[in-house]
Amino acid sequence: MNEVYKPLGLLSITITWLTLAFLLVKWSPQKGKSISQHAAASKQAYFMMGIVETIVLPLFYLFIVKWFVPHFQLPRLFTVTVSLSALGFFIAAWIPDTQGWLSIVHRLWAYGSATLFIPATTILCLSSNISDTAKITSFIVLAYEIISLSLFFTTEKAKQFHLYLQGGYILLFHVLILTTVYTH
Repeated sequence: MNEVYKPLGLLSITITWLTLAFLLVKWSPQKGKSISQHAAASKQAYFMMGIVETIVLPLFYLFIVKWFVPHFQLPRLFTVTVSLSALGFFIAAWIPDTQGWLSIVHRLWAYGSATLFIPATTILCLSSNISDTAKITSFIVLAYEIISLSLFFTTEKAKQFHLYLQGGYILLFHVLILTTVYTH
């Protein structure tokens, strides 16, 4: 395992959150819209998100494959799950969530990719190679992932808070990754 890849996790997560914060501040957040719908509302925001994801996702992938998985001796399934998720987010980043078939394709890739956080988080929950703090964090994150997805797909009222549910979902997964890295 090569230590040069370790900082890529923090770097990619930081860039992601700075970009999302900029996007939401500049283009007035609406709690009923997804992050992708905010990005698709402006050509400038769409290209910014696409370019950032094109840079960030390979960095995060390298961090996961070259440092995170070997360091914590995670099973190949974790790598496959996170790889498919990253690929799906990359595709979704370049297909705008506007209307019609583009929106359908975007949402299939984006929500499919987000759903893959659940098996990845479950694998971390079951790992004996992470700290107790990371293990507790993984249980909390897994509970949030399951509850938020369940609410979103079964309760119409939850869609009114799409941005908050989605933001929390991504943020907590990132917190879990960082907690796992920095509490070991």
